[in-house]
Amino acid sequence: WYGAIGLPSPHVFISWRAYALALQGGPSALNFLWLHDRVIPALAPEALVSQLSGVLLLSEHHKAQLPLHAMPKAILTRNGVAASFWLPAHDRANHPSHFIFASHPERGLEQLLHVWPQIKANVHGARLEIYHGFPDKYGEQGAPSLELETMRAFRARVEALLQDAEGVHMHGMVNQSTLAHAYARAGFWLYPISIAETSCISAMKAMGNGAIPITSRFPASGLVETTGAFDLGPMPLRPGRAFVDDAEMVTRWAEAVIDAAHRDARGELHDKRAAMVRWARDKYSWSAVASQWSSLFQGPRRE
Repeated sequence: WYGAIGLPSPHVFISWRAYALALQGGPSALNFLWLHDRVIPALAPEALVSQLSGVLLLSEHHKAQLPLHAMPKAILTRNGVAASFWLPAHDRANHPSHFIFASHPERGLEQLLHVWPQIKANVHGARLEIYHGFPDKYGEQGAPSLELETMRAFRARVEALLQDAEGVHMHGMVNQSTLAHAYARAGFWLYPISIAETSCISAMKAMGNGAIPITSRFPASGLVETTGAFDLGPMPLRPGRAFVDDAEMVTRWAEAVIDAAHRDARGELHDKRAAMVRWARDKYSWSAVASQWSSLFQGPRRE
């Protein structure tokens, strides 16, 4: 549709996630491919990449997935968070015993619920607020039959754990204002993930509103780059092993959550949280991203 309506050639054309459309700006434009998901090398042949002004990626982990011929075109950038999402200090009350999980359940909720009784028993007044939940028709459509069966079994396990969980509150999908206030109430953002993230927008939102990350530090992921020095999760004992399959690491992670809550209750994390909020709001602001992109767009147009 874009190419068929006779618009003049743009100065800059950015194809978001869509490899096949990356040159639609025309031969005189600066054409960029902006990737967010795992790189699919077969969709980035040399014939395509050679004509691009750059391939925008979200982390060093993400960049490493590019085929060798695309490496010279790689440009590290990042996502940003709308300034309206950051709550002022007087609206934040990050409570040491309040925790938040705000992602798709596949991103570690089952592991979290398995160890939640241990956390609840050792942190006075512990509350876990869960946002997002299962999408409509999850496990019913949109995947091969064997995968759908796996999805249904996973959902059944998670829902069974939720039925018996004390101090856990399910909120489902909410608007951004509600989510911002939820992060601002939580002392910690819990994320025991075993999936390779290219970045992680949830981490950015959590840190900017004062919820300190306690993650699996999954090494085959861009997550560790996103959370920087503020992640209180334990270092992996066996980096080549998925967190979900490592019972010892899951136990150590739960112990780290308990320890962090106790430290926070004693006032030991006040300075760390304040530094994290400043760092995240500066690094993950759209104004910072725009400044980087502005310099990219000053490149010479093709003749």
